[in-house]
Amino acid sequence: MNRAQLVVARKIATTSCAFFYIQISSRDHIRHFESGKNQIPLDFRTVILLRCPAMARTREFNPKEVIEKAVYLFWEKGYTDTSMDDLVKCTGVSRYGIYGEFGNKRELFLAALEHFQEKFTRELIQDLSHPDAGVVELRAYFQRLQEHGKTPESQMGCFMCNTAVELSNVDEEIGQRIRELFEKLRQVFLRALKNAQREGDIDSQMDLDEYASYLLGIQLGMAMVARSGIPEQRMKQYFDVALQAIN
Repeated sequence: MNRAQLVVARKIATTSCAFFYIQISSRDHIRHFESGKNQIPLDFRTVILLRCPAMARTREFNPKEVIEKAVYLFWEKGYTDTSMDDLVKCTGVSRYGIYGEFGNKRELFLAALEHFQEKFTRELIQDLSHPDAGVVELRAYFQRLQEHGKTPESQMGCFMCNTAVELSNVDEEIGQRIRELFEKLRQVFLRALKNAQREGDIDSQMDLDEYASYLLGIQLGMAMVARSGIPEQRMKQYFDVALQAIN
C-alpha cells in the first residue's frame, strides 16, 4: 500500500460509519494498516470489512417497537409480500438500522413470530395455562376468542395460521416453530380436560386426547373463517357446538 492509499484508508477510518470497506489495489506485499492498537493485514485485491465499535452510531430506535410494528405488517401482508421498503416505511427505521439490529428480513420475521407468541400467551391463554385450569377456564378462553373475532385484527385471520399456510412447507425452521406452538396449545387443552374429567365435570369415557385435538382444530379453523367476515352469530354457533361436551 503506498502513502496515498494509506492516507485514504486513515481518512475512511476516522469517519462516523460503523462499517466501511477498503479496496487494496497495490501489488505490494502484505502490509499492515494501523487502526489504533490493531494491526490489520491487507493484501492485493482484498476487500476488508472493518468495524469500529467505539465509533458505531448510537441506536435511534427501540427494537421492541420495531418488532411490534413488524408483527402487524407481516400479519396483514404475509412474509413474501412484505418488502424491505414496506418495513422501512412502517417502522420508520432505515435499512441500515434494520439490518444492523436484526440481520435481515427473515430474522426480523422470526422475532415478530416470537413476540406474537409471547403476547398471545400473555393475553389469551394465561388463565388456561394454570396447572389447575378446568372447564371454567376452557369456556372463558373460547369466549375471549369470540370477543377477539370482533376486532379489526380478526379480519386478517390468525398470524400463526397465516404463517403456517404460507411458509410451513418452504421454511423448516418456521414450520417447526408453528407446529410447536400448536402442540403447546393442544397440551394446554388436554391438561384442562384431564382436570375437568377428574373433577367429574365431563364424561369419564371421553377420549381426552382426541377432544383436545378437536378443540385445536376448531380454533384454527375459526381463525381462518373469521377472515371471510362471517356473521358473529354464526361464529358463536360454531363454538357453542364445539363446547357442548363440557357444558
